[in-house]
Amino acid sequence: MLYKKLQLPQKLLAIALSALLMLALFPATALADNEPYISDVAVISLSGGLLSVNVDYVNLPPGSHNVTVEILNYGDNTSTNIIATGSIPSGGVVTGIDVSTLTSGNDYRIKVTVAGITDSHDSTVFRYYFTCRIVSYDSNGGTGSMPSYLLPEGVTHTVQPNGFIPPAGHYFDSWNTMQNGVGVTYRVSESLTVRSDDIILYAQWLPIPPAVNSVTVSPDTANVHKGGTQQFTAIVDASGSASTDVTWSVDSQLSTIDQNGLLSVGQNETMGTLAVTATSTVDHNKFDTAEVTVITPVTGVTLNKPTLTLAVGVSETLTATVEPGGATNQVVTWLSDNTSVTTVTNGEVTAVAPGRANITVTTEDGGHTATCAVTVMEVVYPFTTNFGTYTGQEEGLTGVIDANISAFTGLEVNGELLHGSNYTTNAGSTIITLHPSYLDTLDNGTYTVRALFMEGYADGSFTVNRQGNAVSVTGVTLDKTTASITVGNTVQLTATVSPSNATSKGVTWASSDTSVATVDANGKVKGVKSGTATITVTTDDGGYTATCKVTATNAADSPQTGDSGNMMLWIITGLSSILISLYLLVWRKQQQLKENA
Repeated sequence: MLYKKLQLPQKLLAIALSALLMLALFPATALADNEPYISDVAVISLSGGLLSVNVDYVNLPPGSHNVTVEILNYGDNTSTNIIATGSIPSGGVVTGIDVSTLTSGNDYRIKVTVAGITDSHDSTVFRYYFTCRIVSYDSNGGTGSMPSYLLPEGVTHTVQPNGFIPPAGHYFDSWNTMQNGVGVTYRVSESLTVRSDDIILYAQWLPIPPAVNSVTVSPDTANVHKGGTQQFTAIVDASGSASTDVTWSVDSQLSTIDQNGLLSVGQNETMGTLAVTATSTVDHNKFDTAEVTVITPVTGVTLNKPTLTLAVGVSETLTATVEPGGATNQVVTWLSDNTSVTTVTNGEVTAVAPGRANITVTTEDGGHTATCAVTVMEVVYPFTTNFGTYTGQEEGLTGVIDANISAFTGLEVNGELLHGSNYTTNAGSTIITLHPSYLDTLDNGTYTVRALFMEGYADGSFTVNRQGNAVSVTGVTLDKTTASITVGNTVQLTATVSPSNATSKGVTWASSDTSVATVDANGKVKGVKSGTATITVTTDDGGYTATCKVTATNAADSPQTGDSGNMMLWIITGLSSILISLYLLVWRKQQQLKENA
C-alpha cells in the first residue's frame, strides 16, 4: 500500500507554508451543503505496471462525469504522463494507469480532474504523491532473462517463478536479496513490500545430487537367428555427476553379450526366448530388459512330388516340407509360372487347360525354393488290362491301355518318371510291359502307375509279392477244438495264421464227413445229420493244419436244457420200455419150459 510521506519534516514544513499562503491569498469560503467536491484520492492497487486510483467525492450531481488522471513530478508539478481518463460515478475507480515510464527513486503526485466541478470548489485535486522503486531478478550464474517491475513504495509484489536456465548440474531453489544467499530468502509466490530502495532478487542454485533415474534398453524386442548377433544400446537418464555406465547380461549359458551391448546367440541355443538386461552400475535397482526371440533359420524346402500330371479340372495338393523341422518360420508362398495352365492356392494345384507349368514354393525365411513340374492333360484313358501282381515271373507285368501308342510320352511309378529301359511298349492300343529286372528292385507292396500321352493319361497299379521277400507261415490254430451243433444250425470257426505278419494268410477248409457237417470258405460249419465229423483248416503257405471235432444231433434227440418235465417223461418212457422187454423175455422163457415139459 502506498503511503503519504507526511513523516518527512522538510516536506511537512513546505506543505504548511503553502497552506498558510493559500489562506492568506484566498480566504476560505464555506461550501454550501449541497456543493460537490472531491474528498480524497488514493492508489488502491498496482498490477503488471498498471495503477488503479480511487476517487472519493461528495454531492456529485447525477449522471456521468469525465475524470482525468495525471502523474506529475512532485517538485515542479510538471506533467510527466497523462495516464488515463474515465468517468464517475462508476465505483469511483480509474484503472489501467501505466507507470512503466516512471523513474525509480523519483517522487510523483497524482492530479485528478473531474468535469462538472468548478475550480472554485477544488475541481483539481493534488492529494497523493508517491516514489517508484524497481524490483528486478538476477540469474546469478544462470542464463536467460526475466522482466523487472517498477512499483510505488509500499506496494506488495508477488515473487515470480524462476525463468532462468540453471547452470549445468544445478537446479533452482529460491530467491535471495544477496548474491551469496546470506540475505533475505524469498520463495516463489511469497509477497514482499517495496520500501525505500530498489530490490534485486538473486537466483539461488543448488547442485543436482548424483542419481540414476532410469535405464532404457533399445531395441526392446529383437529376432535373432542362431549364430547371429544383435547390437543393443542402454539409454541412462542420470542426474548430477552420476555415472551412465551399465553392465549387460543375458539369461543363457549358450549365448553371450559383451559390455558394449553386442549379443551373440549361440549356434546350439536351446531357449526360444532370451532376456537381455542392462543394469546401472550406480543403482542396481535401475535396469531394463529386452526380449529376444531366437530364430532357428530355414535351410531349405522340399516338395512331396517333383512332377505332377493332371487332367483339366482336377486338383491335387502338394506338400512342402521346410527344413529343418524345428525352423522357427515355417511360412511359405506358392507361385505358378503359367496360370493359364495351372493355379495354386496353399499348395492345392488346379489344372485349368492343357499345357505345362512349374509350381514353385518359396520360404519366407531365406527365400529357399522347390519346384514341381506340372503337366495338364485333356483326356483320361482307361486301362483295359491292369498290370496285376508280380511274384517273380520271367515275363514281368503287362498292362493294356485303350489309347494310341503314337501319343505315348512316358510312364510314372509312384509319381516319379520311370526310365525307358525299365519297360517296353507295343502297338495294339498301348501295351506296356514292366521288365522283371526293374520289378526285382522293388519291395513287396502296391505301386501306382500313370501312363502319359500327349493329350491325356491313364492310371493303373501293380503289386509286387515275391516269395523271396515273403514272410513264411509257421502254423495255424482254431478258436475251438470241439463243437456241438443241432442239425440245420451253424457254428463259426476262426483260424489264426502264424506269424501275424505272414505274407500269405490264405487257408482252405474241409470236412471229413460232409453228410454230417459241411464247412464254407470262411470257416462256417453247418450240421447236416446226427453224427461226428472233423473240420480241418489248411494254410496255403506251408500246408499247416488245425482241426475241430464237431458233433451234430437231431433236435428231437437233444434234451432241452431247463425243461425238467420233458426230461422226466423221457426217463420214464425209457424205463418202461426196459421193464416191458424184461417181462416179455421172462414170459417167453416160461412158455418154452411148459412146452418142453
